[in-house]
Amino acid sequence: MLKKSTMLSLAFLLTILGFSFLFSTSSQAAGTSDIAISPVYPSNQISKNGIFDLKVEPGQTQTVSMKIANLSKEAKTLKITATTAYTSDGGVLAIDRDTIPKSETLKYKFQDLVAKDDRTKTLEIPANQILEVPFKLNIPQNKFDGLIVGGLLVQTDNTANPINNKGVSVKNKFAYAMSVVLKEQDQTAEPNVKLGTIKAGKVGSSIKVKSEFKNTAPAIVSDMSVDSVITKKDSNIVMGKTTQNGMSMAPNSQFSFANNWSKKNILPGSYHYKATVQTADGHHWLLEKDFKISIADAVLLNDHYNPWIKYIVLVIILIILALIVWYIVKKRKQNKKEVTE
Repeated sequence: MLKKSTMLSLAFLLTILGFSFLFSTSSQAAGTSDIAISPVYPSNQISKNGIFDLKVEPGQTQTVSMKIANLSKEAKTLKITATTAYTSDGGVLAIDRDTIPKSETLKYKFQDLVAKDDRTKTLEIPANQILEVPFKLNIPQNKFDGLIVGGLLVQTDNTANPINNKGVSVKNKFAYAMSVVLKEQDQTAEPNVKLGTIKAGKVGSSIKVKSEFKNTAPAIVSDMSVDSVITKKDSNIVMGKTTQNGMSMAPNSQFSFANNWSKKNILPGSYHYKATVQTADGHHWLLEKDFKISIADAVLLNDHYNPWIKYIVLVIILIILALIVWYIVKKRKQNKKEVTE
């Protein structure tokens, strides 16, 4: 059974996620307080925690409804989109986009379980009115383990006419996300974090080593911390250390974690990556892997890199290819001439 501490942290994470204010740009004081959302709890709601937290059965079809209140003195045009949970590169479980990175282990996307006609809805809510908006869900025919997590993203419709203020187009933009969690069993899956690709890159002007963390289980990873060390291969010489806390991961997702590189430049060679990953509820993983920095990577990443180098290299490659084609054509002509003679 799921530990009590895990259940509490999961409920807290998804409640905060469900009602989080994602972004706001406003010209007046009105802002996002003009819109409020809340779930209409169905009979298979597990707990009344501010999100859709549903226990479902294989092949089940049901409709869930969300109340949207327009508290302003003018009509609002809104767009509601079904989304699937993913992990952002900052290490945050998110439900704010309808296109997510591919994952080899993700079997079911929440947005695919929503009826096609309900995946995207555009509606207008009159001033000082509340609308109840339904969404039909089709649960997979086959049993699934763990959790399916997604959301209903409520945001300003980009096609709505902006407010014109002295010739300048101004629009209040906002988005709220209502989390949806589906499960079939009381006992949920345990998270499983693995290490994927490791490669050097840049974040702004700083050199970073980006390691891919993969949660291969249909479970949420919450309150995750990472302590990483990069050394030269077969050596104790430390090239970078990183510590980060308070991260989370969506089920069957991955993200790119930026590790510090303490040196000004990065040199070609073989390196070793070691990361200790743990969660507040007791999960622990020790992840290690060797990786290489090529000469080309070092040239591109170091401060002395001239952006024209890539064009020079491209020109050289094109010249080499042209010479190869010229040689092949010339050889064929010679062979043809010898045959005719």
